[in-house]
Amino acid sequence: MADSQKISSGVQDLINRLHDEGVQAGENEAERVVQKAEKRAAEIMAQARTEAENALTRAQEQIQAERTAVQDALKLAVRDTVLDLKSRLTSNFEMTVKKLVSAELHDKDFLRQMILAIVDRAAPDAGRGQALDLLLSDELFPVDANGDEPLSAFIQNIAHEVVTEGVELRPAGNNKPGIRLRKNQ
Repeated sequence: MADSQKISSGVQDLINRLHDEGVQAGENEAERVVQKAEKRAAEIMAQARTEAENALTRAQEQIQAERTAVQDALKLAVRDTVLDLKSRLTSNFEMTVKKLVSAELHDKDFLRQMILAIVDRAAPDAGRGQALDLLLSDELFPVDANGDEPLSAFIQNIAHEVVTEGVELRPAGNNKPGIRLRKNQ
């Protein structure tokens, strides 16, 4: 029986050893699988993190590009608005000034004073033997339905005052309002 116990003990040792080796091999395999899974999980996490960072960078670049485009569009719109406003204000100012000047140029007293002031300034040139023509708007030399020139007496009175200065009053030959001075040709 000692042999049988020895055999039985040897079988039991063999079973225990096989069991221990199997358990150890299983634990080793489990650890290897876990390490492999953890490594793969880390790789997946790193790849996901990189992709997320790249997506975030692209989104930020897109946002910046759109922000820049919007700012440029706003600057252009502001510039266009300022130019349009400036143009309109200038145009309105010019029309207002033209109306005021045109109204003043139809005022006989103002026109007489202006002509005399221009002649007074031009007289030194005319006094040096250089005859000058003061060109007045054709509107100041109108002819009415009867063929009369209602402003001709007014123009002649002023002309009489300035002819002695060497300056002649003439129609400008155009419909532009105003007064121009030129050398007599």
